[in-house]
Amino acid sequence: MSVDLRELLGRFGGKTDAGITVEPADRSETVSGVEIADEDPVEINCEPLDVSAWVDGIQNSVCLTWEQSLPICAHWAGAGGSDGANLVGVKERLYIISGEKIKQAVERRCQGIEIEAEYVPGDEPYQIMRNIAQHLAETRDECERELVKQLLSTTDGYVVCDGSIASRPLDKRVVGVVKTTNTRYFTDEAQLWSLPQGWRSSRFKIPAAKNRGREVHSCYVRLQDATKRGWDFGLVRVESFERDLLEPLASLILKVAQDGSRRDERWDRHVLPIRNTEELLRSRRPALF
Repeated sequence: MSVDLRELLGRFGGKTDAGITVEPADRSETVSGVEIADEDPVEINCEPLDVSAWVDGIQNSVCLTWEQSLPICAHWAGAGGSDGANLVGVKERLYIISGEKIKQAVERRCQGIEIEAEYVPGDEPYQIMRNIAQHLAETRDECERELVKQLLSTTDGYVVCDGSIASRPLDKRVVGVVKTTNTRYFTDEAQLWSLPQGWRSSRFKIPAAKNRGREVHSCYVRLQDATKRGWDFGLVRVESFERDLLEPLASLILKVAQDGSRRDERWDRHVLPIRNTEELLRSRRPALF
C-alpha cells in the first residue's frame, strides 16, 4: 500500500476512536403511542435529585459438564445497592441448572452438596440451552426487583436503577438510567444528533403497552461532549414514573458522570456510582466465576 497513513491521520486530526466493526442496530421502527411533552431540548440547571441508593445487577454462568448432550450449569446472579461507595443491600443466588430430562443424573452428581437445583423444560438440546439462558436473566431481574423493594422499605430517598424501571416496584422514588439507544422513540431524532453536553431532549411518555402495564416518562441526556464523536456518545436515557422528576434526575446523572480517567469501556455513559456498585457486587461473586 502506498498511502501515507501519517499524513492521512494528520489531515483528520488523528484517530479518536476504534473503527466501526459491528453493524449498528436497526432503529428504523419507532415505538408507537409515544406522547411528546416538549418541543425543544432544554439545558439542565436545576438541583440534583436526593438519592439513597444506586442499584445494579450482574449474572454469570459456567458449564460444569454435559449429560446426554445437555449442559449442567452453575448460575450466579446478584443485585447490589450502594450509596456510591459501600453496599447497603444485596440479593444474590447460586444454583445448579439443567434440563428436566436429566434431573436424576443431576441429583446424583449433587448428592451431599448443599446447593439449590433448577430444571427447565425442553425436548431438544437447543431448547434447553435457550431456557437455561433465559432462566438466568429472569433470576437476575428477580434479585433486582426484590432488592429495590427492600431498599424502598428501609430508606427515604430515591433509588436509581441501572436500566429501565418498567418491571420495578411502582413507586415514585424509583428512577432509572438506561445506557443503550437501541430503541427508537422519536420519529424525527434530529434533536439527539446535536444535543449539547448538559442538555436534555424533549420529554416523552412511553405507553403502558410497551412497559408491562406501566406508563414511564423519559428523556435523553447528553453526559459528554460529542462534537467529534458518534451521535450516541455520552447519550443516556432517564426514566421516572413522574415527569417532573426527569430534570432533577438528569442533573444528578450529569453530576456523577465519569471523566474517562478510569479503565471503563463504557465510561461515556456508565455513571460512577453504578459502576462502583457493579464492582462491589463482583467482589462478592464466587471464585468459580
